[in-house]
Amino acid sequence: MRTVFKTLISVGIAFILALGGLWCTINPQRYEESGIKNGPWATSLEAGSEEGSIYQRARVSIYGLWALEKSEVIYYVATTDSDGMNLDYNYNYTIEGKDLPARWWSITVYKDLYLIPNEKNRYSYSKTNILYNDGKNGTTWTIRLSSKPQEGNWLPLGDKNSTSGKREGILCLTLRLYNPDPEVLKHPDTIQLPYIIREE
Repeated sequence: MRTVFKTLISVGIAFILALGGLWCTINPQRYEESGIKNGPWATSLEAGSEEGSIYQRARVSIYGLWALEKSEVIYYVATTDSDGMNLDYNYNYTIEGKDLPARWWSITVYKDLYLIPNEKNRYSYSKTNILYNDGKNGTTWTIRLSSKPQEGNWLPLGDKNSTSGKREGILCLTLRLYNPDPEVLKHPDTIQLPYIIREE
């Protein structure tokens, strides 16, 4: 009886360790550490392809981040600012960029992998709806990431918790490049991508 009990305990411990190892491998933040880095942004050219590992396919199944092949769309993910600090729900951020080398692009903000509810129903900006710094003929743009209303391109972070005044959760920005130019596939780690600047 003792032998059976010990065996069950050993199997249970092994199962828990296996699940923990799998979770650490497929977690999106782990992906950022092991993928191609470009400033605060991370990507992988194996995503959505036959060359993708079983762990990457698991991420697709769980998080749905990479559903298309790289010639159709490349996804960049950021959970830090350009100084390497984790994106913090209690700060405001400025995202500065210019037209990106793709037929169409968009930037979306998530909290704990979900869109952030807000009265404006504003969750992202794209090539077709962003306001450029120099009007219609401009090439550069600025997005404000804040809980308080901002002029121009504003991505709301939702209301602050009225009880504690401090909000918790993992902020994540996803940059999608649809039909990316060949230079993106050749140099995904050096093409110019938006800067993410924390406001003090």
